[in-house]
Amino acid sequence: MKKILFIDIPYSAHINCSLGLIKKLINRKYEVGYINAPKYKNLLKPIGANFIPYNNFSDNMSQHDENVNLYYAAYTTALGIGAEYDLIIYDMNFFLGEILAEKLKKPSVRQSPMIAIDKAVKKDLIKKSPFWFPTKYEFINRMSTKRKAKGIKTKTGHYLDEIIECVPQVNIFYTAKEFQPNIENFDDRFYFVGPSIHHQNEDIDLPFKQKEYPIIYISLGTLLDKIFKDEPIIKFFSGNLSLKVLNFFRTCIEAFRDKKVNVVITLGDKLCTNPFEQEQLPDNIFVFKYVPQLAILKKSSLFITHCGMNSVNEAMTCGVPMLGAPFFWDQMVNCDQIEKLNLGRRIKCLKILPEKLYESAMSIIDDRVTSNDVLKMKEIMSKYNGSSMAADIIENYIGETYYYWDKEQVL
Repeated sequence: MKKILFIDIPYSAHINCSLGLIKKLINRKYEVGYINAPKYKNLLKPIGANFIPYNNFSDNMSQHDENVNLYYAAYTTALGIGAEYDLIIYDMNFFLGEILAEKLKKPSVRQSPMIAIDKAVKKDLIKKSPFWFPTKYEFINRMSTKRKAKGIKTKTGHYLDEIIECVPQVNIFYTAKEFQPNIENFDDRFYFVGPSIHHQNEDIDLPFKQKEYPIIYISLGTLLDKIFKDEPIIKFFSGNLSLKVLNFFRTCIEAFRDKKVNVVITLGDKLCTNPFEQEQLPDNIFVFKYVPQLAILKKSSLFITHCGMNSVNEAMTCGVPMLGAPFFWDQMVNCDQIEKLNLGRRIKCLKILPEKLYESAMSIIDDRVTSNDVLKMKEIMSKYNGSSMAADIIENYIGETYYYWDKEQVL
């Protein structure tokens, strides 16, 4: 039985991709080890993979400290056990992955729920996202990379350049190639397999008084609250962004108050309390910490989203147009693609007034050209099957790798 070692990072969108693929590989009789932060130790039990926690890594770190320390922790953990495995699979954001695979002399596969990054995408990320903007400065980039690598020698000294230039033979991205910016820049080492979506066996039945009204679903992601409290770069560029986001939700409530729409707002499960619980909400608006996103998207006419790739994939899969409200990371570039493909439009959510928000929402719901383009993308997405395609690619690659290893041994 061949053994595969996964090296993951502690963020839900990235973990979800791995879980889908791990299930497929275990069903195909591979033995799987999975490295991540200790807090995820119970995640793999139902699947049957062997969970391996990061070495010397606390679950009580702030988001900022976690982000600084996870790379070295993951590297040293994998280095200690990697010799036992036949293949290394690592997340694209784990920028030490290819250095590790070379040191272990193991074949490797890189995967990501994000879009693929080349020099053009890097330029857009740095230009448009407050999270990446400081990396335009050479000394900041080198200092940040050095802090994360903690003495491990990199090839470029740059976090993003390491991702761009240290490319293994197989790179799997869980989105459609039709959505990927600059697709012509990526060669046959790059595979776009579509989202690894876990279809929850959950439904949602909300007591809307007027069930015939269109549903507008509003979510800005589940990690916002924790990141805004802890991340110095976000705080420096955006101030108290969590307060601004809550104000945007209030703008949404005023924009759609007593209108002929039904609205579902999710705040994210990181919030300790629902700040709107004591407020008098109109009958057509519901506010939750969490709802099953796929279930609500299947019934929605519009999705107001932060443009995280997982949310964008699910909207495209369900055929729902989007109003994009991006903040950082890859969200700005994702929103550019949404506009370019006419799957929705962008709003300045921290500045928009209720009247303008209502007007923007209804104009997309009523736009037949956008609706047709969204349905075309839904058809495209239906041809992908995410983790199944990824498992096929990996099986083919590991089979070829073994063939060449055996051939070299014979020669």
